Amino acid sequence: MESAKPVKAIKDTFVSQGTQLTGTIEGQGNIIVEGVIEGSLTCSHQVRIEPTGQVKGEIHAQHIMINGSVEGSCHADSLTIQPKGHMRGDIFTDEFSIEKGGVFVGQSQLMPQTAAGAGKVTALKTARHAPAEATPPLPEPQQAK
Repeated sequence: MESAKPVKAIKDTFVSQGTQLTGTIEGQGNIIVEGVIEGSLTCSHQVRIEPTGQVKGEIHAQHIMINGSVEGSCHADSLTIQPKGHMRGDIFTDEFSIEKGGVFVGQSQLMPQTAAGAGKVTALKTARHAPAEATPPLPEPQQAK
């Protein structure tokens, strides 16, 4: 009988209230921020900024949930600003929602696509210019008689 292989559990990383970190945090699993971080966060799953949490820097994750304060840039497949969330900076995501009470000051863009997904970005660029092309042409000026 084969021995059972141990299951590798991915643990959450907590930055508790009252903690201040400066630098880079990289991890598997989720990162939950209740304290203050100045630097960059990168994780394989979700970053959650709780109401007492503050991040000044860059965040990369599959999903980012902001219910605290973020100043910088966020890169994610999906991003949610919750009722107590404040985001100031640039957001790069394909799915973006702001709940009632959430604040966003900055710019949002679609995630940069790889060569395989380049068609998606091209189609949106075309759609952005479509309203200008749909505008009827100005009438030709009439000559005075």
